[in-house]
Order: sequence, then C-alpha cells, then structure tokens
Amino acid sequence: MTRQFDRVAASMYLSEAYELMGALLYRLQQLEGAAKRWCEASDRADAQVHATDDEWNVDQFNEALRRSGAEQSTIFEEVEAFLAAWARLSLLFWPAPDRKSPRREFTMARGVGLRRLVEIDDEHALNDRSLRNAWMHADERFDHALLEGRLGNRQQFVRAREVEAAVERCPRVIDVENLTVHFRAADGSRGSHQLRPLKAALEALVARRHESAKRRLVELPAYAP
Repeated sequence: MTRQFDRVAASMYLSEAYELMGALLYRLQQLEGAAKRWCEASDRADAQVHATDDEWNVDQFNEALRRSGAEQSTIFEEVEAFLAAWARLSLLFWPAPDRKSPRREFTMARGVGLRRLVEIDDEHALNDRSLRNAWMHADERFDHALLEGRLGNRQQFVRAREVEAAVERCPRVIDVENLTVHFRAADGSRGSHQLRPLKAALEALVARRHESAKRRLVELPAYAP
C-alpha cells in the first residue's frame, strides 16, 4: 500500500519546518548584532583616516580594522548558516526531487500539502533560492567573473553608498548596513536579496502555527499503519 501524507507525517515535517524557522530567526538576530558592531568599527576607522595629525591614533586605527575584520568573519559565517537553514526549509515546502526518483510523486505532493498547512503560496519569500544557489556555487561565479575580466575581488563588505562600485568587480558583495547580499546569477546577471524582510515573514508563520495546523491537519487522512 502506498503511504499517504497523513496527519502524523505532516506533524513530523511541520516540527522540522518550525525548528528551521527558529534557527533562521536566531541567525538574523546574530547578523543584526554583527552588522551593528561592524558599522561602529568602520566609523572608528574612518574617523582615524580623516583625523588631524594631533588626533591620529595608530592603535585605535589598527584596533578598529581588527574589529571590523572579525565582524566580517562573523557575518560570513552567519550568512553561511542562515542560507543552509533557508535551503532546507525552502525544500520542505518546494521540493526539487530528481525526475527519475521513485518517490517523486509523493515528494511533490508532500510539498503541496505542507504549503497548504501553513497557508503559503509560490510568491512567498522562502520560495526564492537564488541567493542560496549563488552562494552555494560561488566557485562557478568566480570562474565566470574571472573569464569576463571583472573579478577584482571575491567579496566585499561595504556600506550602502559603496555597493554600486563594489558589484562591478566582485561577484559577492554584502551591504552590511542594510543586510543585503548582492550576487551574480549563473548567466552573470546581477541579483540581490535583503535578509531583514524574511524576519517578518517567518514571525508571521510562527505566530499562526497552532491556528493553521489545528484547522488544516484534520483535512488530512488519519494515520494508517
């Protein structure tokens, strides 16, 4: 007998989904903190760059550079973890099984069922995996940029006013002020993704978690061992 996507199975998948939502919200919180610290360190470094001879303090300048570098590492690691959880969550709702998979029909139906349970459609922010794909295939983006003569650096962490100049020579640019990642698609075209708006979308899903599940789960078949 073919297994149905029943209430018990749905509850298990939903538990995974909401755990991933919690992980994403945590990563966003960490990113906000690191972004704030990076901006503060960048301001201190800029102040020293424009300081008069009497105001110049090499120790403060070096410390500001060290701190901004440390926060850049934190931001990179948090975005890496954020996108890993994002991909897993997105694939729960919009799976992409191999066309030859014997489980393809069930997998696609499971995605439809889960989207119905949490009441989201294909326009939801979680369905956009363009940033995740660009990040995952960074080596190919570097190849493309290098062969086209536009690889000045692999990535930059910048303020909003510096984005336009940076994206011309870097396949991966992080606007720290706005928590926006600028990237290149497989064909070399430019793309960008703001991370902050996903917070509201996730919080909305979490807020109506029990309401949606209670109303929709009863529509699924009962568990049949």
